[in-house]
Amino acid sequence: MNIYIIQHTDDFYKIGKANNIENRLKRLQTSCPVKLKIIAFLPCCDSGILSAEEIAYISENKLHKEYKKFKTINEWFKLDKELVEEIINKYGFIKGNKLNIVSNKSKGRRKGYIKSNEKILEEYYNVVLLLEQNTSIRECVKETGVSLGTVQKVKNVMKTTQKLKSDVEKDYILK
Repeated sequence: MNIYIIQHTDDFYKIGKANNIENRLKRLQTSCPVKLKIIAFLPCCDSGILSAEEIAYISENKLHKEYKKFKTINEWFKLDKELVEEIINKYGFIKGNKLNIVSNKSKGRRKGYIKSNEKILEEYYNVVLLLEQNTSIRECVKETGVSLGTVQKVKNVMKTTQKLKSDVEKDYILK
């Protein structure tokens, strides 16, 4: 999770939070006729007591309250460049769009890692139980909190495993 400062024009800036600032910028840009620019960002990490999301929420609120006299609408502020520079320096923001060098945590599996079918079924045992009870994929997502793609993967692994099991049983019976 990150806190960001996005520039609209010389004196309009958005102070907000997002997991992926570049995606947030793209969404904002679709409804804005002026080219938006990421001025600075501040990565938030888990502290052991608070999650990155909680820290970002608290930090964003602190900034909004501290600079509320400059607020125009929602998260947009009318600020001069000197004040923006002060905010960046005071809170330790990283200037510019250097997002590709900052990573709060690695995402996904390491390159070349393949999780075995057994490991998938073991790890998502609660999904397996729901699918065995003919629960819909969407209901499994709601019940377990895992992604739609993960539930579909578990379902496919279950089908593959069942097919292999039945093939082995057929071979055994034929012998």
